[in-house]
Amino acid sequence: MKKTKILFVDHTPFPGGAQICLASHLKCLDQDRFQPFLTIAKSSKYDSIYHNCNVPIYRIDFEQLKKIELPKLKQLGNSVQQFRALVKFLEPEIVVANTTRALIVAAMAKGDFRLISYVRDYDYPRWLMKIFSTRADKILAVSRSVAEYYGGEKKWEVVYLGSDMKDQLASVKKGEAAQLKKGLGIDASDIVIGYAGRLVGWKGPQVLVEAVSKIADSRVKLVLFGSGKGQPGCVEGLLRKQIKKYQYKLEHRVKMAGFIEKRPLIYQSLDIFVLPSQDPEPFATNVIEAALTGLPIIATDSGGTAEFIRDGKNGLLVKPGDSDELAAALVRLIKSASLRKSLGKKAKLDAAAFTEVKLASRLERIYRSLI
Repeated sequence: MKKTKILFVDHTPFPGGAQICLASHLKCLDQDRFQPFLTIAKSSKYDSIYHNCNVPIYRIDFEQLKKIELPKLKQLGNSVQQFRALVKFLEPEIVVANTTRALIVAAMAKGDFRLISYVRDYDYPRWLMKIFSTRADKILAVSRSVAEYYGGEKKWEVVYLGSDMKDQLASVKKGEAAQLKKGLGIDASDIVIGYAGRLVGWKGPQVLVEAVSKIADSRVKLVLFGSGKGQPGCVEGLLRKQIKKYQYKLEHRVKMAGFIEKRPLIYQSLDIFVLPSQDPEPFATNVIEAALTGLPIIATDSGGTAEFIRDGKNGLLVKPGDSDELAAALVRLIKSASLRKSLGKKAKLDAAAFTEVKLASRLERIYRSLI
């Protein structure tokens, strides 16, 4: 059987949910039917995410496009030229743009291939998306919230993110999570609250630190997994100032663990997972990952998050940016082991519909429908 060639395009120079999702998808893709290729930015330092994906990786120049100015347009032209050369060499039948910036380059280089765009955020102006989406054959939004934001029409389809976290958990060796906690200075009797994501302002880790500072319980520890270095809105410096400001309360209670590639270890070391995003969250991968591990989840009620989390049913929802309400929700879970257990159990059951295997099957049907 002839394989369908698919070129996946991702521009991001730092690891985030879009890249984690793509890596999971590539691992699950039926490579008896499809022949995948991947192109990423030359500046990227996160290609280790894809080491187990069995996919050839090509690099081209991808530049920041937040401002439309002459030097940026020249750089964009260079990216398009390099991409056209790669398409000519590989001859893919389908191109999948993993991010909006990847869509812009792929749309400008549109040839004989069918173009699929994954829209994972609200970052680009609607008018810009409207222009470039006309070149796409199919547009996949990660939530109804994202599709509605851009006014999705006939080409649009909501395809929620999936995760292979269930499979990843099997790779964790006995005692690894305990060793990680010990290295972070966490005792077995502590209640561990965790955040996993980019340390940037709109994600709200600073709100979470503020909330924890209001909880007078020395057993409660907070671990921030992730990094903000080199990213717009980085708040690593602000977080360190916050911890120093509240050192009489937080000196030994807040840990900045940095980026950990073995993600199952993150969730296995936690008792409560928090997504404190201040701006609308399109649909967070880490919420699904946390749910698949059976953790109780607190998240802000914005964007696509409420399309999975139902307040009081499989998690708790709080107002964005409200550290008092977040602290109250944390105290509620800290005081009730039974509530933590029941919310975590229901979240895990609900997350069964969001496994990467099910997502891959759905995406493969979409790929085949375009050929």
